[in-house]
Amino acid sequence: MSAFIAPSLNDAGQVALRTEINPADGGSAIREFAIVLDDGGPPTQIARTGQPAPDGNGTFARFGFPSLNNDVQVVFRTDIIGASEGGNIGIYRADGATLTEIARTGKPAPDGNSSFVNFGVEALNDAGQVAFNAQFAGADGRPNDDYGIYIFDDVLGITKVARTDDSLLGSTIADMRLATSRSLASDERSGINELGQVAFSFELADGREGIAIWTAIPEPSSMSLLVLCGVSVSVRRCFLSTRRNHHIHFSAVAFSCG
Repeated sequence: MSAFIAPSLNDAGQVALRTEINPADGGSAIREFAIVLDDGGPPTQIARTGQPAPDGNGTFARFGFPSLNNDVQVVFRTDIIGASEGGNIGIYRADGATLTEIARTGKPAPDGNSSFVNFGVEALNDAGQVAFNAQFAGADGRPNDDYGIYIFDDVLGITKVARTDDSLLGSTIADMRLATSRSLASDERSGINELGQVAFSFELADGREGIAIWTAIPEPSSMSLLVLCGVSVSVRRCFLSTRRNHHIHFSAVAFSCG
């Protein structure tokens, strides 16, 4: 192995990282990469170039930077070659034994309005929930809707957090960004916490900017909705500022998932 890149550290001192590896055939000119887990002993390979995707549709090529949690689960983004139906990028979670698909390009968004065409950063908590940025080719009836933030849960699957063109605070969302533990000082400052809450920055069409915290709230009176839709959504503690005067306001708003 060589070219160790972007280590992610958990509280037990275990490290997940991306590395360039020697080609399996010893002489290939194609660069090969791997995601590995190191706990002080022999490193455990999580994924590598040429490995088939879990559904058999294509093989892994180049990897993004991994994120590691305290349950020794690793999340990573990868390019996929030889895939059909536009499935050339995927997000996966692995623990060395099980490889789980989180999201993949070419597959429809949860509300069925357009399909994923690219992914940005991911954030992982100790429950194995994954928040991620996603880009769309365009949504029917929503000309400015080409970007969103989603959360994956093992029980509920993929749930929308927010999308561009969604209504918020009397305007619509023009842009948003999710923070990840890789870009910050520690996992406690990731864009997703252990309660499954998701924090993201946003810019509204009217020029206001802020931070929103998304919380999934079960609805006891509608368990079928809990199963099918998953949650009602509350965006709490929206810290807003205007570019004009930079005053900070406190507000609480709510909306429902589609």
